[in-house]
Amino acid sequence: MTRKISAVLIMLLCASGAWAAYYDEGHSGTEQDPYIIRSAGDLQELSTRVNSGTEPGGRYYRLTASLSIEGTETWNPIGAEPHAFTGHFDGSNHTITMNISNPAYRASLFGLIGTSSGYAVKNLKVTGTISGKFAAAIASVIDYGTSASIEGCEFSGTIRAEYQRNPDDSASDNHTSAGGIIEVIQSGTVKNCTVKDAVITANQNRADVSAYAGGIAAAMGGGVIESCTVNAEIGSKGTDSYSGGIVGDSNYGTVTVNRFNGSVNSEGYSGGVAGRMDNGSRDVGDVNVDSNVVAASLASSDITGGKTWGALVGHIMDSIGEIVSNSADITIEGTEDMTNEAIEQLIAPLLSGVGKIEDLTGLPGNLYISGNNINVIIPERIELDGNVDIGSSGCNSFFGLSVIAALAFLRRK
Repeated sequence: MTRKISAVLIMLLCASGAWAAYYDEGHSGTEQDPYIIRSAGDLQELSTRVNSGTEPGGRYYRLTASLSIEGTETWNPIGAEPHAFTGHFDGSNHTITMNISNPAYRASLFGLIGTSSGYAVKNLKVTGTISGKFAAAIASVIDYGTSASIEGCEFSGTIRAEYQRNPDDSASDNHTSAGGIIEVIQSGTVKNCTVKDAVITANQNRADVSAYAGGIAAAMGGGVIESCTVNAEIGSKGTDSYSGGIVGDSNYGTVTVNRFNGSVNSEGYSGGVAGRMDNGSRDVGDVNVDSNVVAASLASSDITGGKTWGALVGHIMDSIGEIVSNSADITIEGTEDMTNEAIEQLIAPLLSGVGKIEDLTGLPGNLYISGNNINVIIPERIELDGNVDIGSSGCNSFFGLSVIAALAFLRRK
């Protein structure tokens, strides 16, 4: 009788998950025989091992069920300095629901990614509400010097970032940032990812910090964002804040063949593709924005009162590279009481594709803007359709630029 009761108890414990094998038991962690992630407990164990430096690198993992992560200041992203996640995680198109908050630091599923090559995370869906000082759905950072990719991932929900000061903050921590897929991409690739039905915001919260919000990434210092789709509301608060349909702030890297549909606004600088291009160090490299498609709506108040809005890029400063072959359809609401002259002043930066350009002298290369098609739609009034071509032939100089803004038609709606 005792043996029968014990056997039944063991079966019940296993069925309830109260007594379960570790994710690595019975598997070798190779691409052909990956470790199996079945529960939030498995994810927590993976986080604990990676962040303590006890998990071997280069292992493969497969998610086999949808699951939830809930809590405030209880979830530690998988990969924390100095122990990056260096493996390969296949979500198998399952969904992780994340309702987490880490006001003082990073809030995301993965933290620092250091996978040397191949995918780091793929085919994973995340939904929920994620908030922190640095917030994103899939990962915090793809580190310098890796060729890792995040591919085929998806997010829907809300991401909120707000600056909160920590006693041990370094000068480089004087910002807050929110990205739909990743907070910062330093190298590697984010490709074929989707952000939909999302609200992504960053709040500067004090005068001596910056805020960045982007549909895919809050910021990039290298790497590639390619073939991604964003349908979202994106915003940032504060005078030193930047919002972009794809990336908030880009110092170096390539943003190519992406699509954005939604709204972008900032109390600082907004752009349909990027809030800012800024190679402040002047020796990092080019920023290339090409072949992206934007369909954005904004209120006239979004580009008045000190705010700057560009159909493609909000602000270019200290930057070299190319903005070529992009297209944008921008709809402006709330112009009913404006004069034609006021509307003309309002739309001029939009038709050029760039809200504001400054401080380009002495750079080690050229900034080239060419072949972009910008349409500005003002409901019940006029539609402007223009091809904008801005070229610079002189190295280290932005003087003598030719600007061709050919308006194909001007007609009443």
